[in-house]
Amino acid sequence: VDKLRAQAAEQAELVRAQETELNSKKEQLEGLRQEEQKLEKQKAESVKKLENLNTNLQDTQLNISQAKALITQLQEQTRQLNDAISSCDTVIESGDVSQIPDTALRIKPDFRDPLMRAIVNGDSNKQ
Repeated sequence: VDKLRAQAAEQAELVRAQETELNSKKEQLEGLRQEEQKLEKQKAESVKKLENLNTNLQDTQLNISQAKALITQLQEQTRQLNDAISSCDTVIESGDVSQIPDTALRIKPDFRDPLMRAIVNGDSNKQ
């Protein structure tokens, strides 16, 4: 009988130890699940940030491309204006106005300013 009691006590102690270990593992599992949820949330936030960054990158690349195109256009207009000024200076120095090339008289630069646009288009009343 004592032997059975000792075995029962030993088994009860073993069961308590296993229950303690099981509870510890359950707590560990719950902690891991919470960590997983936290990481999933961080991942979703990071993906959203990445998508926003990609959108901003595309917008920035478009803006850069448009700015480069505008710079090229302005450089070409500057070249045309400088050529026209040079031609006009030469004609003025020679005194022969008939030598002004038609291209120098037909330059129509693009202006963003409404007043300048109106002046170039010949309508000085628009402001």
